[in-house]
Amino acid sequence: MTSLVAYHFPETDITVADVHSQLLFFSQIFHLTPLEQESGEPDELCPAYTPAPLGDDLVRFKQLLAELKGNEAAFYQGRLSNLALEYMENRDPKTVQAIISNLHKPGTSAASASEVTSARIREELWQARLLLKLAEILRQEEKVLAEGLASLEERQAELFQALKGEDLDDLLQSLTATARPKFPVRIESLIKAWGRLLLAGDRQPWFVNCFSGEAAEPFFEVNENISGQRPVRLLRLPLPDCSQDVDNYHEKRQLWLESLADCRQKIATLLQDIASHGLGPTSLADLTQLAAQWTKSSDQGIWPESPALSTSQKNCATPHLEIYLLNKSIPELLSKLCAQKNPPEPVGPWRHGLLAVLSSRSSTCKG
Repeated sequence: MTSLVAYHFPETDITVADVHSQLLFFSQIFHLTPLEQESGEPDELCPAYTPAPLGDDLVRFKQLLAELKGNEAAFYQGRLSNLALEYMENRDPKTVQAIISNLHKPGTSAASASEVTSARIREELWQARLLLKLAEILRQEEKVLAEGLASLEERQAELFQALKGEDLDDLLQSLTATARPKFPVRIESLIKAWGRLLLAGDRQPWFVNCFSGEAAEPFFEVNENISGQRPVRLLRLPLPDCSQDVDNYHEKRQLWLESLADCRQKIATLLQDIASHGLGPTSLADLTQLAAQWTKSSDQGIWPESPALSTSQKNCATPHLEIYLLNKSIPELLSKLCAQKNPPEPVGPWRHGLLAVLSSRSSTCKG
């Protein structure tokens, strides 16, 4: 059985719950971690990968992270975290490097050109790790805030449900549609930090996964800059709503994989061939047939149907996994995206990268 493994970007702290729908297609989804993880049982479906571990520098890095955090209480409230990210992203890079150098290698004397270059590369990696780690903390703050808003909306909805008449439906929808706060870190900065960290490691993935078209766009843009072409969408596969029965997810996932085993195997084999050799004369037609087979076979009733949608939600399509063919390999695209002059030597047979994104766009919308 061909195994389909993806690497998620740019978030570095995901769990199975975050990618449970995508794991109905992928065998595993790796996520990068800026620091070596504490001891604990590895997650089989969503394992962590730490490129270029810090080793003896781990203590100094944690010290630097603490210095940027400053006062823990203020950081928890979100004020100093925003300042730290603004500092890392918008201030003079030489100033940032000076702060890192003081903690990274204090008291360094005159060094050779090669040592200076090596130190610069290490400091750039430290900056990437810091940005990714601080983004993790901001996401945790966002999650706590979102949970609080969801609880408030639920209580508000219950109150209006008890009071409203039929003529208050529109008012109820407008009042409960509370806007979520926008994530404060620029996605381009996160992807560049993620790319620098991945390129420093010993793995060269050929398949990457992300949560949104916004995250995929920098890959699409750099692909177009290099090749003059937008990526081709290969597949659009419907996925069920796994959140309807989270307690039995693993058992139901196994049933799902068994019911689509033949289709998944054919898709995996064809995608690997495309990543190695590019599109063949019948590749798109074959994938179209397999997508139809997937859609037919996936209607197994393993997960209950989603709750009734509101009027505003009915215009949204069912979640689908969209898979795009990139014209260059993932390391080559990341090297260009991160402005690295020398991309790493290719390790595997992959001439092309593939990118998957979970989408609720209409099926008529092309990538």
